[in-house]
Amino acid sequence: MSSTWLASLGQQNISGILLRGASMGGKFLLILFLTKTSSLETVGVYGLFVTSVTLVNYLQGMAFFTYSEREILAVNQDERNRLIFNQMVFYLGVYAMLFPATLVIFYSGLISFELICYFYAILVVTHLGQELHRLLILFLATTRAYVVSFFVQGAWAIVAILVLLVFPGNALQVVFLCWGVSAFVGLLIGVLSLRKLGYLRQSTWKDLEVGWIVRGVKTCWRFLLAISAYKVVEFSDRYFLNIYHGDLSVGVYTLYSRFANLAQEIVYVCVIAIVFPKMLAAFKQSDMLGYKRHLDKLKHSLVRYSIVSTIASALIFIAVLSFLDKEELVVNLAAFWLLLIASLLVCLSQVYYYALYAWGRDREIMWQMVLAMCVNIVLNILLVPGLGVHGAALASLVSFSLLLVIRYQSAVKLNVLINDNEK
Repeated sequence: MSSTWLASLGQQNISGILLRGASMGGKFLLILFLTKTSSLETVGVYGLFVTSVTLVNYLQGMAFFTYSEREILAVNQDERNRLIFNQMVFYLGVYAMLFPATLVIFYSGLISFELICYFYAILVVTHLGQELHRLLILFLATTRAYVVSFFVQGAWAIVAILVLLVFPGNALQVVFLCWGVSAFVGLLIGVLSLRKLGYLRQSTWKDLEVGWIVRGVKTCWRFLLAISAYKVVEFSDRYFLNIYHGDLSVGVYTLYSRFANLAQEIVYVCVIAIVFPKMLAAFKQSDMLGYKRHLDKLKHSLVRYSIVSTIASALIFIAVLSFLDKEELVVNLAAFWLLLIASLLVCLSQVYYYALYAWGRDREIMWQMVLAMCVNIVLNILLVPGLGVHGAALASLVSFSLLLVIRYQSAVKLNVLINDNEK
């Protein structure tokens, strides 16, 4: 397995993978640091803050990039500048409508008003940084794109640990300040990089094309609904736990999830990010033999890496339990095992998701996500009040089990897996 992976890795942007790994590692170390040096309640507030930023970031983007990227690639550079301007104007409009609605997070008491300035500043710089990262990838400036992503997604965690080691203080404010500043630096790097490539030149309101924006919204709504539904399945449990059991339970659950989801991150970086682009390219070129070959490679690699990384996650977590020395983590340990199994099922279901995605089965993907979301919300309502973190973990396990089954059934029914005799 390792020789195959190394051969594939040699064809990829190694610096990008290393920076992505550093981002993951930084956030992983940060949550360990907060758990060891602060209370689990603090970890709970941190987890709910990060979850809220992640969910709102998806709504900020409205999945508009799925439309704009194809449009931008189809025109010359002058037209590209005009379309990028329209895309940014669209995002400003979304901010104006979305941000007032998100105040409910603070008025409901989910997050303290003390963190409101950090919240909205981070929302803006992280979202715009992600969008500039996508544009740099689109224009083949991959190394610069990965640097932008590193500052937006992970450098802040490493800096926050170093700052707190030297100047212990209000851990959450230090973390969020480092996050905002780091993401802003990433945003500046993205702006300068795009300007160096000849983009982000001066535009005027005469360049605004409302019809183009409206067509984009009509095009991307289905993908937005699908990804929003999936994120609800992934993160809604934190809110139910906060409502019924408070920050302590959210802190326990956040740490469990961080370790359980490690397998998903490893699988994405080591398998999906390498194999899927080749699989998609083969399909777009009507090369069914190549598509089937890469699909088989994706399937076999996913199984191997999922199992190995899941076992590794379990062993690492057991090893750090004594180091963290938190009784609540031991008492609720069964929830971790449920989340670990749920994460394994997510990894295994990805082969069917990416096969459906390659074939453009957006409608099926959307309804699968919506069904899983509805089941997840109902289960959280029924289970979390009485079972706490165990109920939330069980709701996740059932939801992702359902998602695996319906993804598999849909992939078989629509024949996106291609039988050997049909190659």
